[in-house]
Amino acid sequence: MSVKSFFVAVLGLFLLASCNNVSSEEKAIREKAKAKLENPSVTNGPDKDRINKNNDNKIEVQGPSTKIQFKESKYNFGTVDEGKKVKHVYKFTNVGTEPLVIQNAKASCGCTVPTYAKDPIQPGETGEIDVVFDSKGRPGKVSKTVTITANTEPVKTVLFLTGEVKRKKK
Repeated sequence: MSVKSFFVAVLGLFLLASCNNVSSEEKAIREKAKAKLENPSVTNGPDKDRINKNNDNKIEVQGPSTKIQFKESKYNFGTVDEGKKVKHVYKFTNVGTEPLVIQNAKASCGCTVPTYAKDPIQPGETGEIDVVFDSKGRPGKVSKTVTITANTEPVKTVLFLTGEVKRKKK
């Protein structure tokens, strides 16, 4: 066996061994996911974790799923002068049969800030997500998104905010 072949073999064994190093947390998540796949009644029961659709064994949302319906998911604020803050309220209704819990609302950029109530929205009730866009230093066409993560199907819902910012005169 040549020295080169020996090193290739050792490297291969090292890589194979390192692939099997799974943290105890990752192992627990994988075992939990495997148990759910083997026993569907566990997945559908109340107050149980749900596995995300990416099949990467990450638990994204707690509890049973429900449905969310936005009055509008796209808002065009038109044209504003640079430096102005634009605020829009996205209204929604829980049209499912379980309480709706928003886990997160994340904007595509730091210039856009969403806020939302942390309390569960009961079936049939409405809620709001306030979004503020700061146009300072952002002249031109604007296209921002806010991704909502909740116990809904699908787990993520995207809201859109568009418009144009007129450059501030110097």
